[in-house]
Amino acid sequence: MTAWIRQATGDDPAAIGESYALDGTVLDHGQSMAFPAPFAVAAMSVPGDSPGAQVWLDALWRKMAVTPPENDYADSIKLQVMMAMAGAWWSPAQRLECNDRSLGDELLIRLWRYQGGGKSLAAERAWIALASSAGGAAKA
Repeated sequence: MTAWIRQATGDDPAAIGESYALDGTVLDHGQSMAFPAPFAVAAMSVPGDSPGAQVWLDALWRKMAVTPPENDYADSIKLQVMMAMAGAWWSPAQRLECNDRSLGDELLIRLWRYQGGGKSLAAERAWIALASSAGGAAKA
């Protein structure tokens, strides 16, 4: 799947269409993230030493990161994909230690750390407070 979409788009995530015919022809050139975002999860299965694999994966992440919110459907898919890519998903089969934080707070913190945060506990607490003031459930 990844090899096909990379070839079909010339390694350009912005060229991913919203729907395709069985022969690979683009039927709808729309730009909803509900369609290109899942290709990032597929790209995660490609070995990192494959030519262009990491560049493609990074390009898909950047496309999701800069795309403004659309609607509940597309944004939910995009969020789930980004959480999977960041390793911020939770398996019901394992217990997640949250140290008095809600699961949502823990997922936000893991995503923040993945994006380069986590330099200090004070910075983490400031970020949690900021998320909380923006309407999140985080508590410092």
